[in-house]
Order: sequence, then structure tokens, then C-alpha cells
Amino acid sequence: VVVVTWLSRVPAMTTVAMATTTGELVAGLAPVPAVPGPTPVIVSLDQIRQLRSPTSETATNEAHPPAELAELAEMVSARAFGIVSVTTGEMVAGSAVEEVLHIASITKVLTFLTVFEAMKGDSSGVATLLKRAVRVSSAAAAVKQGTHASLRAGDTLTVLELLYAMMLPSGNDAATALAETFGKRMLASESRAVLSADGAGVAVARFVKAMATFAKRQGLTSFRVHDPHGMRGSRNNKANVRDLASLTQLAMRNPVFVEIYGTKRYRCSVKNLAVVRSISWRNTNDMLWGSSDGIECVGGKTGWIPNVGDQKVWGSLTAVVSRNVEGASKPADRYIIVVLGCSSRKRRFIDSRAIARWVYGLVSSEEPPEATAIYEP
Repeated sequence: VVVVTWLSRVPAMTTVAMATTTGELVAGLAPVPAVPGPTPVIVSLDQIRQLRSPTSETATNEAHPPAELAELAEMVSARAFGIVSVTTGEMVAGSAVEEVLHIASITKVLTFLTVFEAMKGDSSGVATLLKRAVRVSSAAAAVKQGTHASLRAGDTLTVLELLYAMMLPSGNDAATALAETFGKRMLASESRAVLSADGAGVAVARFVKAMATFAKRQGLTSFRVHDPHGMRGSRNNKANVRDLASLTQLAMRNPVFVEIYGTKRYRCSVKNLAVVRSISWRNTNDMLWGSSDGIECVGGKTGWIPNVGDQKVWGSLTAVVSRNVEGASKPADRYIIVVLGCSSRKRRFIDSRAIARWVYGLVSSEEPPEATAIYEP
């Protein structure tokens, strides 16, 4: 059982335990006392950088954050970032945490939780629905812009396999297939038949509405959701750092999510008519492959969009990190790190690791270690 807490505006809860293979609930939810956390240090990067200038009017202003934050600001390219303690659920430090920005494929964390919310409300039960076969539509298979899971029209996978296909390679096609499947179930439960020629589109729209409703019900008011995957279109999915950290806290209460979130590779057999092929997916989060500084990434979800504002690539990542220190009586605290608006896909990992090193007191003037390999989809 993994115990986490919510951010201060959401009641603290213990986790549930669920067998990943069966989806059976082992333990339920119970409120736990909230633990007071440190005073948040939330400022803009411009304010932090001003502290480095001896002529700055704010350099000696005690109302501004401590000067050591300037070291962190020099390391990251992110337009906004936040660091949240998993133990206390409090924001430790951050920049522009309330600014609503593009979240790209981090959207899929919300998609994942909306799928589970739909399954919880279904009479068939979560365990049964996770094993239920889904046939990929031609519309879902055609979603190949950006990252995808190489799904083909007519492929048959279980719901659980589609969740892996959505989260590991960040499959926009898998996210669409899940939205279609559960959107149709929502419409059916409302006695609303899909009669239009664009039946798949109607189902996806219904699911996206459920995503927005779920976010609002959890108090995540900054979310602007227009699709289940976050691929750039005429409208973009957006949220702020604070709500993304809260969403990650919520997701970490789901043991199936935790299992998938931290999986490096996954292989399954996909049937299409009489043909069966093996397909393998690699997690796009390179922080999972570790580094030499003892910081471990428990899991994460990547995102990127080309040509946003004045950037060629707008990179994003939400990750949970921990650090084991040799000889320590207990592991160091875990932190949720959220970065938005990084200058490249590679920089989202470099920025996140720099932030992790800062929060664990490992800041140096050298570039932080990179993952052993950089995956560029």
C-alpha cells in the first residue's frame, strides 16, 4: 500500500490496493490527518534571476525568496515548474504555478483517471472491464500525428493493454480508442444512441466532457480540455502547475496507474482477424533509466508540442522522484516535479533532474547528469 496525501485543498486520504492483473480492490479509502508542510516559495523566474544582480533593487529585499533559488533558475528552461512533497502534499517551491499553459500529453493522466471513474460506475466492475477486449476503430487508428502506439484498424486489445499503449509510448491512437469505448458506454447508459455518421467523434466528445467534469469535481479548476490526448490542434489542452501536481497526487492513489507509470517497457500480443502480432512499447520518460546521483524516478508522463509561441518545441513532464542515501535509516522524501514549457524534449528531463538535485541538496555548477538514453519519438 502506498500512502500519499492530497494538496491542502483536497482532503488527505490513504491509498487503495488493487491487484494489477485482476483489478480487484484489496483495501478501501480512509481519511488521514493532514501534515502541515513548509511555507511555499512561489515566484517568477525573473524575480529569482534578479537576485543574482548586485545592482537589482530586489537583491536585498527580504520579501523575495532566498538567493539559493537563483541557482535553480539558471539550470532550467521551463516556463513554469513546481515541487510538491508527497509526504506533506505541500508545494515546496515553484515558479508561475498558477499560470495556465499547454500540457500536451500530460492530458493522458486525466484520461487514465476518467477511464477508471467510468469503470467504477459500471455494473460490470473494474476487474472485468480491465480484461474486456476493445476493437480499434479506423478513426482511432488514423490518429498518427505526434506520438502513437502503432495501432491498426481492427486490432483487438484489452482495456488494460490500451492503458499501457496510451501511457508508455504516449499513444494518441490508444487514447482515442479508450475515449471512443468509454464515451459510447456513457452514451448508452444515458439512453443516447450514437446515430450520426461520426459516431466515434460523438463518443469522444462525450468522454472529453466527462474528463472536464472529473477535473472540476476534484477542484482542478484550471483545466481546459478539448481532446483525450493533448495533441496540438485548433484548441489546446491547458492547466497550471499546481493542478497538475494535484492530479498526479490523485493518480498515485491508483495502484494500476502506479504500476504503468513506472514501467519501462511492455509487450503484448495484438490480434487482428486471424493475424496475431507481438508489439512492444517503450516508456517515453527517460528519467526511469536512472542516473549516477542516486535519484530514482518512480514514474512520469511526458508531453511535447511543436512550435508553441516562440519555441520550436514546448516540452512538459510530471514525475515522482525519490532518493536513497547509503547508510540512511529511511529513504528521503518523495517529490512530485512538474515542468511546463521546456525548450526541447531533451530539456524536460534535464530540467526535471536539475530540480530534483536542487530539492535533495545536490546542486552544483555543473550540468546535471542525463539519463542513459534520450528517446526522441
